[in-house]
Amino acid sequence: MGGSVSHDEATNGGLMAAEEQPRWPKIRTIWQDAFSEFLGTMTLILFGDGVVAQVVLSGGTKGDYQSISWGWG
Repeated sequence: MGGSVSHDEATNGGLMAAEEQPRWPKIRTIWQDAFSEFLGTMTLILFGDGVVAQVVLSGGTKGDYQSISWGWG
């Protein structure tokens, strides 16, 4: 999805040796889609579980099956 990013140049404009390059930019570029999917899925599950907990723990006074349906999207 995202375009490729080159991290060959240091901030001062010179080239860094291969062993001095930070690993995080390369990992971030390769796994960007996986991290995004993980965070999005985690957010949806937290909303869904939260609305189920609200309905169950309130004994149905703070919502019903429609709240659960809206919470799960």
